[in-house]
Amino acid sequence: MRLEPRDSLFEDGNELFPELNNQKISQFIKCDDQDGTFLFVVFEIKDTKNKYQLFLDSGLAFANEHEYVADIEDLESFEIVFLNNQEINKILWFPDGCNSKIDINTKDFEIQINCKNPEIYDSESIITIKKKTECL
Repeated sequence: MRLEPRDSLFEDGNELFPELNNQKISQFIKCDDQDGTFLFVVFEIKDTKNKYQLFLDSGLAFANEHEYVADIEDLESFEIVFLNNQEINKILWFPDGCNSKIDINTKDFEIQINCKNPEIYDSESIITIKKKTECL
């Protein structure tokens, strides 16, 4: 498992953190600024306790991996408890209009970080979480 921060844009493919596939989330936190605008997510992997941060900046997808992530005390942070113990299938990023989007696929949920208006460069980011439905 890597311990150094990545702090970079991934240009050579669309999978982020492939080593996290089949790993379980122990904590998933959504962070907003004081005005309630979504900024980023931080999640911790159960067995390693390493923390990972995903966000969009200037329409580009970024990912950080640290033993810890910078203090979030000055931000509005919300633990999304129903994502705890979810197994990660894949974390992917894609171009989306003039911006990018990040998809986090778990066993039961689809989490997407994208821009409110993908056609406007550097649009405000939003997060959506959808429960997967089973087809019989």
